Amino acid sequence: MKKSVCALVVLMSCLSLFALDESQRLYNEALTYYENADYGRALKPCEEAIRLHKEDIEGQEEQIKNALKPRQVALAGNSIVEILKVLNKREEWDYVNLIKYYLNKKGEAYFDDNIENLLAYLKKIEIYPEAHKLIGDIYKIEGEYDFAEMYYKNAIDNADVLDVVDERYEILYQLAEISRLKGDENEMETRLLGILSDDVYFTKRTLASNMVTFVRKNQKDTLEKYFQMYRADNYYMMNAYVQLADYYFKKGQMERSLQFCTLATITGFTKIEQVVSKRDISFEYTDFSSLLQQASFYDDVVEWGTKNNFWKILNMLAVITRTDGNDKFSDSLLYILAEHSPLEYYRREAVLLIK
Repeated sequence: MKKSVCALVVLMSCLSLFALDESQRLYNEALTYYENADYGRALKPCEEAIRLHKEDIEGQEEQIKNALKPRQVALAGNSIVEILKVLNKREEWDYVNLIKYYLNKKGEAYFDDNIENLLAYLKKIEIYPEAHKLIGDIYKIEGEYDFAEMYYKNAIDNADVLDVVDERYEILYQLAEISRLKGDENEMETRLLGILSDDVYFTKRTLASNMVTFVRKNQKDTLEKYFQMYRADNYYMMNAYVQLADYYFKKGQMERSLQFCTLATITGFTKIEQVVSKRDISFEYTDFSSLLQQASFYDDVVEWGTKNNFWKILNMLAVITRTDGNDKFSDSLLYILAEHSPLEYYRREAVLLIK
């Protein structure tokens, strides 16, 4: 009888592992359809992946709860270490392997040697945030913004169990974009500022305030000193800086616009200087023109600048500083961009902006 029960539990564990693999396979299938712009076919396997994933995790929760029921195991208390000792003695290898799977996945410290913490974690990962995000992406493309927002919120509420933790920023940006598409600029602003809530450069404000004060010196050499003096490296925040700089500029809030614009330009500048310096060990930063020239040699650097709106924000910095009354700084920047900006579009725009 005992052998039959053990065999049944082992079978359940194998099915559980199969379900994990199957939900991942379905998600990958949906992702392939999505990347091929076949959005209608992407939706069904993604929804099925969510269902199967939830059923599987619920089954694992039930298995661990069953493992804790015998009196010997219950006497071990909540300590995962002590529970595993008892399960090993009882030769409950299926339960041992299941618990160890999550200890290896998250690290033992994550659960603080408490089986209740592991069960709480399983409850949380019943949601499949990657799949929820993908469905949000599909509905966004199809113009179903309310549905997209619902799925993005499900994903962000469970962002701490994302396999790629930094993907949470992409979800937050998508929520801000949904607000913009729905015409709710106040909500868009709130969501963009929310992205910056753990950004030290924004929360402390010292760097941005110092850069604005420096730019407003508006002397002939201010531009070059600006790029020599300041650095910022929170690259995930750059898109929020750019959007907020543009948002506040259009609202006529020059102080805030200039703060975000300087954060964006210095962050992009820091990234490109670091990459160029690693690619060419003989390169040493001397002036902004030379850096732009060097950056133009690397297609991936130019692409990064395009994707993250760095070439755009440089032109915006010239416009914003001129509007703010800093014509010397603006003109110095425009003359450099007109000649050395890596993209022709922004070179031409800089020429047209020169007065």
